Amino acid sequence: MLRPAKTPSGKEVTGHVRRLIRRIRRHWPETRLLLRGDGHYARPEVMAFCEAEDGVDYLFGLPMNAVLRRDPVIAATADACAVVRAAAGLPVHRSHCETRYAAASWKEHTRRVIARIEVTTLGLDIRAVVTSLAGSTPERLYEFD
Repeated sequence: MLRPAKTPSGKEVTGHVRRLIRRIRRHWPETRLLLRGDGHYARPEVMAFCEAEDGVDYLFGLPMNAVLRRDPVIAATADACAVVRAAAGLPVHRSHCETRYAAASWKEHTRRVIARIEVTTLGLDIRAVVTSLAGSTPERLYEFD
């Protein structure tokens, strides 16, 4: 969908997702769906919509912020990843972890967040996704193709 270069509101994204799900359900009413999207889809309205719909899961990019960087699990995994890289003399080392997180705008509850931590000779890079999927390992969910 072509649109102006602006960040869509949660209400706008939910409307698009709702119409898409409705059209898919007309043809495949029993099929489980997984919505994947970048950080623009990680809106509380969209996640709440998916959680309320039977058979609809999501995996959305989650913009990194200071609160997530300070999360005890993410911080400890990042430290351990850096130590392994340095001790082994590797040019790059990657690790994954998961935590529960609730942004201030997520009034409903905490959600599952998967973090990918990569340490190179240039420094630390942390990326995250938020998902409704249960089970599976953080690595498998993050590296999902």
